[in-house]
Amino acid sequence: MERTCSMIGCNNTNDNLSADHFFQFPSDFDLCLTWVENCKTPQIFEDFVFGGALPCLKRFMCYHHFSTDDFVDPERINLGLKPSAVPHYFPLKQDQRWEECYIKDEVCCEDNDESWEDVIDNETNEVDNYIRTWTDPTTATTPNEEQQETKSRQKQKGNQSDEDPTLRKQKDALRAANRRNQETEEQKLLRRLKDKTRSATKRSNETEEERQLRRQKNALRAATRRKEETEEQREIRRLKDKARSALRRKNETNAQSQIRKYNDAVRAAFRRSQESPEEKMKRRIYDMLRAAKKRGNETPEQRQKRLKADRERAARRRSVIKVDPPTAEEPANKSTDSEPEKESSKQITDQMIEMIINKILS
Repeated sequence: MERTCSMIGCNNTNDNLSADHFFQFPSDFDLCLTWVENCKTPQIFEDFVFGGALPCLKRFMCYHHFSTDDFVDPERINLGLKPSAVPHYFPLKQDQRWEECYIKDEVCCEDNDESWEDVIDNETNEVDNYIRTWTDPTTATTPNEEQQETKSRQKQKGNQSDEDPTLRKQKDALRAANRRNQETEEQKLLRRLKDKTRSATKRSNETEEERQLRRQKNALRAATRRKEETEEQREIRRLKDKARSALRRKNETNAQSQIRKYNDAVRAAFRRSQESPEEKMKRRIYDMLRAAKKRGNETPEQRQKRLKADRERAARRRSVIKVDPPTAEEPANKSTDSEPEKESSKQITDQMIEMIINKILS
């Protein structure tokens, strides 16, 4: 593979240098941008603008443009560069006579309008002027202003890495919020599609512990959000939940429907076991009102089907319950112990009937 130095004004290739003396552009975006800025080659800069760091991975930089501090071992260059190494333009110390001979062999001056010395001076001056428009070259030992600027930029980046992680996350969140506020509908749809794809890929590769931890965090975040929402937001959320649940129930299979009903029954039984007497009475009133409303909207076929199911359920309940014959002492104890319970149940029943009547009349 042919390797050519990408620094402007440098013509080193693997024909006159070893392949170990060439170093590939880095894949890191910020570091690759610094390399592109320092090499001062317009074509590489255009490739980086349109393609990022990917097109630059096929380009190389020779060892002449790095200082001894940039190598892992200055005595053995083939070991590579340090991760933060940045190239700079250094004037190459080449044989001037070789350049003159090369130009002398290539330039044809048949009219003898110019001497060979003038031709060589004109060519070298054009190259120097072109290089000077991009950078101000200095010696290989003394760093120029561009090197100092690069070092200060890297130092500033290091100070940002030492910043408080919480403060950095807040800044990133604020920056992302501003960017989302300024995006169009197409950009919003594209961003959401990318987020869904990235989340699905991440979920497919997670373990069982990571899945449980993610679900706990999601439940905590949803509970916090529900706690802080207003009445209008709560109504909108409930309508969305109902529509989403109806769509999911419409597309589910019989097995999924049975699993959902079983989970709902277990969850309802657990919730009923934890409720207080007031909550129990309120739940029963709500169930009676909902059943009355449902019966008022049903068709004759649905009513016959419901009555048949009620009769079958009552028959099963009667067949399961076994009544033991009462003993001689049991009626007396039962009459003395059950009087307060009868009174309390009667009061609760009267309250329930009164609340139902008021609800229907209102």
